[in-house]
Amino acid sequence: MRVLVTGGSGFIGSAVCEELSKAGHDPVIVDKKIQPWFRAGPYSYYEMRVQDYTPEHPIDACIHMAASHVVSDSVKYPIDYYDNNINSLLRVIQLKPKKIVYSSSAAVYGLGSNFTEQSNTNPINPYGRSKLWGEQILKDSGIDHLSLRYFNAAGSGTNHGYVQEPRTHAIPILMDCAKNNKQFTVFGNGLKTRDGTCERDYTHVKDIAKAHVLALEYTGKHHVMNIGSGKGTTMKELIACVSNITNKSIQWKIGPKREYDPPSLVADISLVKKELKWNPEYTIKDIVSDAWCWEQTKY
Repeated sequence: MRVLVTGGSGFIGSAVCEELSKAGHDPVIVDKKIQPWFRAGPYSYYEMRVQDYTPEHPIDACIHMAASHVVSDSVKYPIDYYDNNINSLLRVIQLKPKKIVYSSSAAVYGLGSNFTEQSNTNPINPYGRSKLWGEQILKDSGIDHLSLRYFNAAGSGTNHGYVQEPRTHAIPILMDCAKNNKQFTVFGNGLKTRDGTCERDYTHVKDIAKAHVLALEYTGKHHVMNIGSGKGTTMKELIACVSNITNKSIQWKIGPKREYDPPSLVADISLVKKELKWNPEYTIKDIVSDAWCWEQTKY
């Protein structure tokens, strides 16, 4: 298949394009910024906004990952987030692919934990709302689609990884702390988790990428699936894991809880296991180890 991959040069997009190529598909990348490893590779790419893209050749399907995705920024600039995240999806729909695999998010759920696809959706920040609205727009479009609700993508591949300044996600920030002896801030304590700090479900980017290839081939009735490890890791547990893998002492402090941060986000992944025959292969130790390797050799 000729597959349009919006945001295909990004952290998750790079891994998805690699898996698509392995499976014999032809990824065409549209991204506002094309990373160096794509410029030297065999991929077709266009450095532009999705909203400005017109395909030179017909596309069979689209994996739509292009989006503004930093939760804290969405609170500061909600209209910008709605503008980009909704209008980029509308442009993809206008291209009329036969199928769309949509990057949604665990942020659609809001407060709670151990979420199934039938759990109530009540996002508590503009980013989460933009993703939930995107799911509804796809339902209304009539196009065959599958929305994948990610739970904290992390780790790295051999030739691609997290590249962002300033860093906004816990594991890349911790990599920087380990490498450069910086102090890490844990936002909130005394929460309703096993050690009082935020709990998150970290999923290896390679596992997420494999789920996308399976999603393209899916012909079942479901339109929403959770993509996670099914296991939660608290901030204190994550710090301990990073310290152990890197052999570095991580200095950290407790900061104020952020209102837009739910105490726990952990996926129930029984549906995706059943429907896509997908199982996460990598543990939190694998994720941290791969992220540390990328930090030392590539970043």
